[in-house]
Amino acid sequence: ARMRSIEVPCGHMIVFYQHILHEVPSQLISRDTLRLFVGWRLTTSALSLQDLAARAKDGVPDTDAVIRLQAVPLLPSGQRPPMYAQNHRSFWLADLQAWSDRCVIDQCKAGPLVARHLSSLAELRLPMYRDYTDEEQQVLKPADRWTLQGERLALTPSAVEREEDEGVVQLRPWRPLSEKAQRRQACRYMLRGGYSECDPLARDFS
Repeated sequence: ARMRSIEVPCGHMIVFYQHILHEVPSQLISRDTLRLFVGWRLTTSALSLQDLAARAKDGVPDTDAVIRLQAVPLLPSGQRPPMYAQNHRSFWLADLQAWSDRCVIDQCKAGPLVARHLSSLAELRLPMYRDYTDEEQQVLKPADRWTLQGERLALTPSAVEREEDEGVVQLRPWRPLSEKAQRRQACRYMLRGGYSECDPLARDFS
């Protein structure tokens, strides 16, 4: 099949199956941009991928522990996300050393270099962000019902019917990209710790 370009306007998103061949073309951009990657897993399981990995291997924290310790979760593949690639030591050691000296605090180093894998803010004894709210925790686990910014949502009609009381809104079908979508300030879930005035729950952490 022939590749074609799809422009994603500012404030919009594109959803596709991750195994579809795709690329983000390189281009010169004269302004600051923020690109947020989000993934969904469709499953009937009550366990997250992190929970499954924790059951399969000792020493891997489950989702609750990741939240409590503010740890680094596994990638969907089950791998630990590294701070740098293995070949950086061979080909860019000087740059890696300079970056470690300039940007990395001692608690995150293994010798003179930044540790290739980091554990958690709690284990490293670093300042922690504010506690995750119940709303934030529930979106990190498989579910078909959520409460987001005080609004109760359900993925399917059956999930709505299981609710003991009223006031649950069934999620609407997706809208075409060409239809004008309502834009919302996205700071709430992009800045965990709250540095922006657009986050009403933002707190200083120092």
